Amino acid sequence: MSRIQELFFFLLKRGLWGDKQTPDEGLFPATSSEWMLLYRLSRKHTVQGIVYDGICTLPVGCQPPKMLLIQWAVEIDKWERINHHQQQMLCRIQMLFNQAPAIPFELIKGLAISCYYPNPLHRVCGDLDLYFCGKEGVEAANKRIEQTGVCVELGNSDDSSYTVNGTYVEQHPRLIELHNPFIQKELQQWEKQVFGTGAPEQRPVYFGIPICVPTPVAHQMLVSTHILKHLLNEGIGLRQLCDAAILLKAQASVLDKEELEKRCHQFGIYRWSKLLYALLVKYIGLPAEYLPFPTDENPDTLMEEVWESGNFGFYDERKAARPDGKWKNKWYTVKQISRKAKLFFLYAPGETFWWPVSLSGVRLKELIQGK
Repeated sequence: MSRIQELFFFLLKRGLWGDKQTPDEGLFPATSSEWMLLYRLSRKHTVQGIVYDGICTLPVGCQPPKMLLIQWAVEIDKWERINHHQQQMLCRIQMLFNQAPAIPFELIKGLAISCYYPNPLHRVCGDLDLYFCGKEGVEAANKRIEQTGVCVELGNSDDSSYTVNGTYVEQHPRLIELHNPFIQKELQQWEKQVFGTGAPEQRPVYFGIPICVPTPVAHQMLVSTHILKHLLNEGIGLRQLCDAAILLKAQASVLDKEELEKRCHQFGIYRWSKLLYALLVKYIGLPAEYLPFPTDENPDTLMEEVWESGNFGFYDERKAARPDGKWKNKWYTVKQISRKAKLFFLYAPGETFWWPVSLSGVRLKELIQGK
């Protein structure tokens, strides 16, 4: 691990866990150029709020130059306001869908996890993601939203999206994105079985309004498969890995570990989950006592992939820019998946094989239909 990586992960762990360990001799003070690189890396992985919290625990003599620290603080203030606004929009949507006849949904990703962070407003937020357990739920939600005058865009997989007061919202009919056709029936049955069954006391509360979220097992499955999905495609940054670590610690006392292990085996992601958990322990600083099952996988190669790709692959310098043109764009995606297949086939063979096959099938259908 390079010196910059040591500095980065030292600050990340302090921001996540409030770790007050004394840095290794020679780690601080850092130079101005090193601090600027740390700032850029934290933005690359969308963890600038967490790293900033880590910086705030350092003695003044070990902190960044004053101008950079001010710039950093201004950016964190911006994200605090964005998070606050997103929470307000979530509550408005919740009240809208609570109107009779109620349209049940579960909050997933972002705000469903940020509430567990030491400083929730410092997690860089993305979209608002809502899960409705079926095409019918999404369609009902679309109609309710359109009645307010908001334009809803339909996606390719029965999902939909819209922007309300500057907040981008995505509505999903499925919780777990796995593409193996041989598990789809069981997976959909399980999703319906657990939808809306989360304990009321485990719901996050925003502005006095409790919001439904998936059960702990379903939540863990979602986070794990979401990371896998993006790693197979464009890439993913450390924010989602921090989410996985924070969620494991937060749910350790209520998570049915045997049930989670059973579902990981059933849906073909058991070894992938072990690899992910190994990374969370070695690099993110999650104490192994919070893992649902033990792991002896080596996560170094996976960490190299995450480190290089950054947030959804936007900062990956190893690859060319995504080309214009529909079919050139699709071929670009195929090449990205193929490049990573060797690594991920060992840990999630079903998804590594069936996702590109499924993607190719969709594109072939579009070609036949002339789209």
